[in-house]
Amino acid sequence: MDSRTRLSYRKTVTIGLERIPKDGAVIFAPNHSNALMDALNVLRIRKEATVFGARADLFKRKPIAAIMTFLRILPMVRERDGIRNVLGNVETMNTISEALGDGTPFCVFCEGTHRTMHSLLPLKKGIFRTAWTTLDQNPGKKVYIVPVGLEYGDYFRYRSTCLMEFGEPMDFGEFVDNHDNMPQGEIYLALAKELKDRMSKLITYIPDNEDYEAKWAFVKMICAGEKGSLETRRKENRKIAEIIEDYLADESREHEMRALLTDVLGFDKKRQDMRISSHSFSGLGIKGLLKLPFVVSLLPFWLICALFTMPVWATSWIVCSKTEDTAFHNSLRAGFRIVLSPLTFLIWVIIGAAVLPFAGWKSMLILISFAVAYSGMLNFFHDFKEFARRTISDVRLLFNGRKLKEEREKLIKRFLAI
Repeated sequence: MDSRTRLSYRKTVTIGLERIPKDGAVIFAPNHSNALMDALNVLRIRKEATVFGARADLFKRKPIAAIMTFLRILPMVRERDGIRNVLGNVETMNTISEALGDGTPFCVFCEGTHRTMHSLLPLKKGIFRTAWTTLDQNPGKKVYIVPVGLEYGDYFRYRSTCLMEFGEPMDFGEFVDNHDNMPQGEIYLALAKELKDRMSKLITYIPDNEDYEAKWAFVKMICAGEKGSLETRRKENRKIAEIIEDYLADESREHEMRALLTDVLGFDKKRQDMRISSHSFSGLGIKGLLKLPFVVSLLPFWLICALFTMPVWATSWIVCSKTEDTAFHNSLRAGFRIVLSPLTFLIWVIIGAAVLPFAGWKSMLILISFAVAYSGMLNFFHDFKEFARRTISDVRLLFNGRKLKEEREKLIKRFLAI
């Protein structure tokens, strides 16, 4: 599962593994921004088993329920599902507590649902109830909640990037002891505030309010195309996002910052209407002319890869086109790749063995060479599409985006002058 999940990304980076405690029960608390890919990414970094929790309504669809059960994901009923249904959590909680007591980590997406935003929803109490139950049923055992940040290069484009960071663990028992003078309800609120604060430091965090879209558009406008590691890029994103929040909180700068954000939204709409990527501005479009010959020369090979991998990407495309929640699209692409790639490869091997005009070692050598090449064909199919898309975007910016470039430069100058 590890290697197959990695194939869904051009680059994956994991930091902070050394922060995971080894002397107690561990509960992972990641942000939930990319549907099933979040669980697959947490799963891929650990060789040991990990139990997951997900909202119970997802289990109503049998195919999804089967996949989740295979991945050791347990249904977590929320208050909105009805008090009677919430009682069903008791059995789930006992199962989780038993697993934690035996040393198996538990991962729960405590926002309660996924959302493709660089923000965090209010955290649900379920994670803290689980920790409390585990603490009660395993006397003397430490219970830790480890915040996890999942940062994606793009939520919707397949073969993007994934940065995952494990934060400093929260000793749940110690936290409760330090707040034992408070009512239980207030302890829950204090826990939620502390955990959300720790989680927000592990991602590009932008508060979810009426300015969210404009703020994220401005962060992309300034930081898209930045070079360096995934961690460096996240750091730059956070830096700009924090400056924006500081300006909005400053009475002397708030009005000007809000006016700027309004104009940024207008700029971003023009950019999208012209189908120009934010990444194109880093080279001001000139690099598109340099990349264009490579696009043309590699196109025949891309068509060959498209033919051999068609059952995988075509099936994914058809199913995704009928799935309204676009946040699930990359999860579906990854799932179909895991299931269909081996089958497609086997079919082509059988066809090749039947039609090759010679047998023996020559035929075997060709099939082995095909096996080695096939493992990268689907990667090349998706990577070339993205490469070609950005190249065409660069060319559009070069020949049709002069006014857009000038408008962007003016917006950045206004920001620096605030």
